[in-house]
Amino acid sequence: MNKVIKKKGVTFGIILGACLSLLTIYSYTINIGLLVSQWLFLLTFAIVLVVGILAIASTIKGLEGFITFKQAFSSYFITIVIGFLIHILTISLVAKIFPEKEMEVIELRISSLDKIKEDNLANQAKALETAKSDEEKEQIKESFGKQRTEIETMKKNSRKSPGFKTYIQAYASYLTIYSILGLLLSLILRRKRPELN
Repeated sequence: MNKVIKKKGVTFGIILGACLSLLTIYSYTINIGLLVSQWLFLLTFAIVLVVGILAIASTIKGLEGFITFKQAFSSYFITIVIGFLIHILTISLVAKIFPEKEMEVIELRISSLDKIKEDNLANQAKALETAKSDEEKEQIKESFGKQRTEIETMKKNSRKSPGFKTYIQAYASYLTIYSILGLLLSLILRRKRPELN
């Protein structure tokens, strides 16, 4: 693997890890509600997207303006491997330093799941009002019942403090999801060297 790709990947991986870690520390210390909001996902996505594009663009510059799909993806993948490793280590460290905050996060997750459950019941009532047949009503009850069962399972799992296995699963999930983004970015940002005749 090219030294430029490794160097840029590591550099931008550290930058990504620092950005995500600062977001985590901010969330735990100043705005704990952010940890259970959709905004955290959107902010994380935006940060990874921007840092990923910068990593590939910087690698293109280091490779004299041309980059293959494989080189672009390698630079991006190194970036997210290092960035999310730093991020997961920060999350686990902050959770150990602030155990009371971790319990607050668990309670916030449970209350947000309760809100989802209430919305589910309200939506079921509306759907039942508009149902035309008994068969359709049974399908609606079954569908909403399954959703409530899933919510209860999520609530039960939310009561546990995350352990090592949870962090490893989160890391693997991050890598999987954001690798797909990396494949798309690499495809878009690749620059082929023109063939000489």
